[in-house]
Amino acid sequence: MEKLGGILQKVLSDIGLEEPLRRAQALTVWSDVVGERISSVTEPLRLDKGRLFVKVTSDVWRNELVYHKAEIIDQLNRKCGGTVVDDLILV
Repeated sequence: MEKLGGILQKVLSDIGLEEPLRRAQALTVWSDVVGERISSVTEPLRLDKGRLFVKVTSDVWRNELVYHKAEIIDQLNRKCGGTVVDDLILV
């Protein structure tokens, strides 16, 4: 007997909602991925064509996050279960 999670994932895939839900998840898991401190100085705004736009409160934090972009992208994609984020745009 197949588990409910597997059935739900198949249904979402069949009706074309699996990928949009993954993209939306990238915004909701942001604080889990970056932690409380970074989350307090950033706000994920939107995901457009693989680019996650994130508002940053200061240039100092923006510069710090540039050094961690690849790591953050990797962690976001792992948390979302697939490649959803290709780039971070820090605004």
